Amino acid sequence: MSGTSTPEPYADKPMFEPDGDRWEEKIQVAYKGDNHEVTLRFSLARSEARNPKDGQDAGSKKYGQHAKRNVGISLMRADRELVLDQSLVNSYDPASVGGGGG
Repeated sequence: MSGTSTPEPYADKPMFEPDGDRWEEKIQVAYKGDNHEVTLRFSLARSEARNPKDGQDAGSKKYGQHAKRNVGISLMRADRELVLDQSLVNSYDPASVGGGGG
């Protein structure tokens, strides 16, 4: 989305882009006897947001800190975020946890 509260340089341009070929899926959800179409969209931070040209860590930038506070699943309606659900967000890096794969 554009026109968000994200700090520069992403205040007026989207920091995220569609993720993959099937980044948008429409599904039917039954609720109170009616079927409703729900659109699922999957996005990923743009490469230039993840890897800034100045060599700094993206997470140390103002937009990186903003993104960190907004990780999760956004429930949107009429181009407005109603809820940011962070219940599925890990508070650790699963790649750094021991246990090893085989």
